[in-house]
Amino acid sequence: MPNPPITNFVSESAPYATTCDRCGKTFDARVTEALVGDDHRWDLDAHCPHCDLAWCECAIEPATAGMRNAILAANGFTVLKVEKGSVTTASVMRAVRIACFLSLSEARSVADELVTSGRAGSLVEVEVLARLLRASGAVVSTWRRGEQGSE
Repeated sequence: MPNPPITNFVSESAPYATTCDRCGKTFDARVTEALVGDDHRWDLDAHCPHCDLAWCECAIEPATAGMRNAILAANGFTVLKVEKGSVTTASVMRAVRIACFLSLSEARSVADELVTSGRAGSLVEVEVLARLLRASGAVVSTWRRGEQGSE
């Protein structure tokens, strides 16, 4: 039986400086952060223009800070905000702890931020948390920093 199509796919990509294993020269590859179903993943597609070596690295764990920074530099921040009163603080904290692996006190601080001013991250980071919050009954809105809008 074939797999059902994935209908909940979110991704962003950006140029990412890397070094060729064959010739040792630096060039821009392409890093992608994606949410495929429930799988949050990082991939790197590279083709060295100096020696023609091509490769892909899939499901990189953990992603480097440089990869995240490249995604944010190329695509900007997405902001997630929870509508006040749409869900309990405990439900928001639970979602935050699952998505972000934070302590209770850190999760409380992020939960407060989500309700008051919103929390910024990459599109994929925001969508991971937004899905958990929606599943708990929260009403959430998202927008690109610098734009005001809703989902």
